[in-house]
Amino acid sequence: MEDAGNLERIQRVIAETLALTDPDLSRETRVKEDLGADSMQVITIIISLDEEFDTEFDTVDLPKENVTIGWIEDFVARTLASKG
Repeated sequence: MEDAGNLERIQRVIAETLALTDPDLSRETRVKEDLGADSMQVITIIISLDEEFDTEFDTVDLPKENVTIGWIEDFVARTLASKG
């Protein structure tokens, strides 16, 4: 389900959205807990991913806590596959 290209694009969007300098982002990085993003920033990341992947992501299933970059990558892959 993982695509290295997608992971790099997701990492770039997160770094840009959160204005991170020299980010060390992995699949295990937690967006809120490790990067300090608040709920609105997580939504902004999803909206930016909508634009990056030219689709619309449904945020209904977005967890309140422990949103990792890996979870986002899997979420993107599932959504793109279902719209396929």
